Amino acid sequence: MLNWSATKELQADKQIVLAAVRENGYALRFATKELQADKEVVLAAVQQNSRVLKYVAEELQADKEIVLAALQQNGRTLNYAAEELQADKEVVLAALRNDGYALRFATKELQADKEVVLAALRNDGYALRFATKELQADKEVVLAAVQQNGDAIQYATLELHADKEVILAALRNDGYALRFATKELQADKEVVLAAVKQKGRALFYAAEELQADKEVVLAAVQNDGDALYDAAEELQADKEVVLAAVRNDGDALECAAEELQADKEVVLTAVQQNGLAFLYAAEELRADKEIVLTAVQQNGYALRLVVKELQADKEVVLAAVRNDGEVLECAAKKLQADKEVVLAAVKNYGHALVYAVEELQADKEIVLVAEQNN
Repeated sequence: MLNWSATKELQADKQIVLAAVRENGYALRFATKELQADKEVVLAAVQQNSRVLKYVAEELQADKEIVLAALQQNGRTLNYAAEELQADKEVVLAALRNDGYALRFATKELQADKEVVLAALRNDGYALRFATKELQADKEVVLAAVQQNGDAIQYATLELHADKEVILAALRNDGYALRFATKELQADKEVVLAAVKQKGRALFYAAEELQADKEVVLAAVQNDGDALYDAAEELQADKEVVLAAVRNDGDALECAAEELQADKEVVLTAVQQNGLAFLYAAEELRADKEIVLTAVQQNGYALRLVVKELQADKEVVLAAVRNDGEVLECAAKKLQADKEVVLAAVKNYGHALVYAVEELQADKEIVLVAEQNN
């Protein structure tokens, strides 16, 4: 391996350097200046690792063949090309075909060239940030950017933030782009529906009246149950809306109205999706065996959250340890001494044996099962 510790003779030996850079182009960094200016060596190096273009002789950073070879591997190495090649349209287009971000390293003239900028945007919508102000105000250019990456709308001129066609195109790609829309469009139901169908939590950026619109909120929570956090209070108390939310994400139960946290159908639906949503249920339902069973079957860890009486219920504990053997730790002592329960736990997680009573830790059948699942 050619590195800083190699002798000067090795760093100057072309055959050794060629072999080294074909294996790891970065080895060129340790070659002599003469070999960093040798076209054959440099070509081999940039084909293996284009970033070593940074270390080659200046005349080769201006060599079109070498730079094009580097760009085929990584478009961003345009950064290390000579200025005249950063102004060469053929070279820049080659870079952009590989990585649209390379527009950053093109000359201002090419950042103002519509063909060049469109080529960049086809690969990376964010490259819009490197286009000239005139092209950031060009609707065709901005549409190309947001169709590739909706979030690129932030780099468009403010006039286009108010253009419904452009915003809708952005939202179909990324609902969170709603945050860059004008207040008028954040209050436009068609626009907001497009946003929340793509990203439910985009409801956060909608106008208040649409956070209270049942059709909009239903579309949001069906995409992401957590969008219930951003809904108006009256919809957090709407059973149809809350059921749709917890079917998607049981944790949404946290922001449901208190009366729905005490509604058995709602809570059961939540814990079927996420057993730990049990934490947000009304106190009386946290002692309901049917709900607890459903919760621990979905996520055994929920056993840690239940009342002591149910941590002593064999049916509940068996369901929990089959899902997560480690929760044997919080089972009642009598169940840590129950062979059937301990076997179920160690089948799931061998290390759970440490929570069994001593006589079961010495039980050959249990120890073998534990070792197999440790």
